[in-house]
Amino acid sequence: MGLALLLRQAWVFLTWQAARAWGLRPSQDVPALRLARLGEWLADELKRRYREEKQIHLGIPLLPLGNGLL
Repeated sequence: MGLALLLRQAWVFLTWQAARAWGLRPSQDVPALRLARLGEWLADELKRRYREEKQIHLGIPLLPLGNGLL
């Protein structure tokens, strides 16, 4: 919950900065920086930095199926 609140506050601050730079009112919508887009940017960056390994290393070989164990 704390991380969500922190990210939202960061978004509010960035939106306020962008609106000010573009001569908009602080309460005006800034389509270039929607909350969903910020979330996508963060997710993309996390995926780029921390590549997911699609394997599970067990350390021992799996037993073959069909030898009466199941």
